[in-house]
Amino acid sequence: MDSTTVVEDESEVTSRVEEPTELENLVAGATQLPEEAKEVVERAKAAGKRPYWVVINGITFVYRPVTRREWRNLMREQNEALSKTIDDPVGQLEVKNDYTELTVKTCMIWSEVPIDDDLGAGYVDSLCEAVLVDSGFGPPDGPSAEV
Repeated sequence: MDSTTVVEDESEVTSRVEEPTELENLVAGATQLPEEAKEVVERAKAAGKRPYWVVINGITFVYRPVTRREWRNLMREQNEALSKTIDDPVGQLEVKNDYTELTVKTCMIWSEVPIDDDLGAGYVDSLCEAVLVDSGFGPPDGPSAEV
């Protein structure tokens, strides 16, 4: 059997090639910051912040790293709240979830949707992970070297 395909109508091939796929549209959208966010990003930069942005399931979020001072305060408050729930594992999980959300809300500069109870369950955890990585919690940019 010959693997050559015969095309009778060349315009059919051209139109299929020129139309972007759903994935290509998603990737193109993920590489461009929405216009509404650009002014907010410029104001953040002018104030000395380092804004980052991420797209999760088609929703754009702009945030800044958490500062060392903010992190110390968040952890102190979290530890105080955890000490009050020492015998309550469910209460401890609630405290940790509350402080994950508080970390995100502290660092959020702009988002297409509100960070509230109507947001999908995993968004806050994913955003917190992004905030922490861009705040320096993560592996070094390259391998360490003996000096």
